[in-house]
Amino acid sequence: MGKTKFVFFSVTFLVLTIVLPYSSEGVSLDYWNWRNPLPQGSYLTKVEYLNGIFVAVGENGAIVTSSDGVYWVARNSGTNEPLCDVAYGNGIFVAISRFGTILTSPDAEVWTIRKTAQKEPYTIYLLNVSYVNGVFAATGYGAVYTSHDGIDWILTKIEGYSSIGKVISGNGIYVTVGSRGTDHVLVSSDAIKWTVAPMPDTFQRVYALSYVNGTFMIWGQAAAVSSYWGETLYTSFNGMEWTA
Repeated sequence: MGKTKFVFFSVTFLVLTIVLPYSSEGVSLDYWNWRNPLPQGSYLTKVEYLNGIFVAVGENGAIVTSSDGVYWVARNSGTNEPLCDVAYGNGIFVAISRFGTILTSPDAEVWTIRKTAQKEPYTIYLLNVSYVNGVFAATGYGAVYTSHDGIDWILTKIEGYSSIGKVISGNGIYVTVGSRGTDHVLVSSDAIKWTVAPMPDTFQRVYALSYVNGTFMIWGQAAAVSSYWGETLYTSFNGMEWTA
C-alpha cells in the first residue's frame, strides 16, 4: 500500500509540474494579457475630443482612443508615468505626464516620447497642456513649456509660483493664472515672457478663466471690506486691465 501511494503521488506531482505552467488551451502562463475591464484598467484622468477623435489619458501611461465614444482602443504610450492632459494642434497630438514627459502623435495611435524629466536639471511637474494661437503650452509647478511643433520645447521657469494654470489666448495675447499664496494673473505676448497683471484690491483667487467674444473673464473670489468673502466676475479686453 505504501509503495502504491508513493507511485500515485509521484505521478500526480509530475502531471501538475507539466500542466500548471499552461492554461487549458495550452498557452503559457508566464505571459498574461489584460482581460477585464477592456481595453485597459488604469484610472483615466482626462478625456478630450480632438480632431474628430476621443482621446483619454490616465495612470500608468494609459492612452485610449475612440472614433465614436463607444468602442475604445488602448494605445502604447511608451511610458508608465501618469498622463494628465492632451491637446491637438498644427496636425499633431500632444500628451503630458505629471512628471514632465511630453509625447506626440500624428494620429493619436502611435506615440513618440519627445522630452523626459530626466533631461532637465530638476523635475518639472506638469498639469495642463493647450494649443492656443499657434503655440503648445504645457504648464505645471512654476514652469511653462512652449512649442510650435510639439517636438522642440522651450522651458520658462516662473520663480515663486507653486503652480501655473492652463494657458488661454485671445486678442493676440496669452493669459494664465499663477498661484503663490494668492492667485496672480500672468500675461504674455509670446507665451515665454510673462508679466503679472495688476488686479483690483479685492481680488483673491481664480475659480475659472476663459475668453469669450473678445473678452477675458475670471470667475473668482473677492475679499470685501468686511470679513465676507464673495464671488465676483472680473473682465478684461487686454489681460492687463481688469474690472469687477
